[in-house]
Amino acid sequence: MNQNCQEVTREQILADKRFRHVTVVKDRKALNESICRDLADKIKANNKSGKNTTAILPVSPLDYADLAKICNDENIDLSNFCVINMDDMLDDTMKPIPSKHSLSFTAFMDRTFYNLIRKDLNMPLENRIMPDPGDPGKVQRKIDEMGGVDVCYAGIGVSGHVAFNEPCEPDEVPKGMEFIDLPTRIITLTEASRAQLALSSGGDLWSVQRYAVTIGMKELMQAKEMHMMGLRSWHPGPFRRAMYGEVTPRFPASYLQRHPNLNATLIEHVINTPNLLPE
Repeated sequence: MNQNCQEVTREQILADKRFRHVTVVKDRKALNESICRDLADKIKANNKSGKNTTAILPVSPLDYADLAKICNDENIDLSNFCVINMDDMLDDTMKPIPSKHSLSFTAFMDRTFYNLIRKDLNMPLENRIMPDPGDPGKVQRKIDEMGGVDVCYAGIGVSGHVAFNEPCEPDEVPKGMEFIDLPTRIITLTEASRAQLALSSGGDLWSVQRYAVTIGMKELMQAKEMHMMGLRSWHPGPFRRAMYGEVTPRFPASYLQRHPNLNATLIEHVINTPNLLPE
């Protein structure tokens, strides 16, 4: 579009026909509740039809305790539910960091979701998938086994990353491939992404790892529904650049524009036109 992407208005977003639906909620708490309700309803509907449910989920910024409570209160059987987490942090030897580390994504999922679900409803261990730096094909095999991915709930990093697909120059994409086709792999985090992690975990940049394993755009784009989320104070800009800026590996979330089935849930602060000047 010819318009500066940062000038896209609330009204333009709500009228954007690329989105099947745009839900606007008051704040981050309401968004978390809305997303968890949406996913619970998908699981219930698929259970009723005898189908599996597979969701690609971020570790942060969602709190899955809301989803666990819904499942417990409504007796939702999770035996045919599979979670594929987007990414995990690695140490300098390219191994997942230990669960005792404050940035352990595995520990986060245990603490905020898996350990909160009633034993008679809980999902099997083999359906709790983290990308594996030693077996990058594991994610695609699980997707194939489950019969596809029903939904991906995607936030956007300040660097433009989705999962930890970090930005790069077009000539840095491996020869013979497009960025959108890149699979699960080990990546080096940008300084912007490390700063984002630091600010959400105590503020100590020195404690944030430099490496991660991420599912690729290839796996993300296989989701039957791409559900975008805007809930952070700084999300007005990245959301607009992702959806209304140039599609480029310099801003990986921009490739989500190409998904054929888009939804979005945004807090009021995000859908309103950002103030590009300091107050």
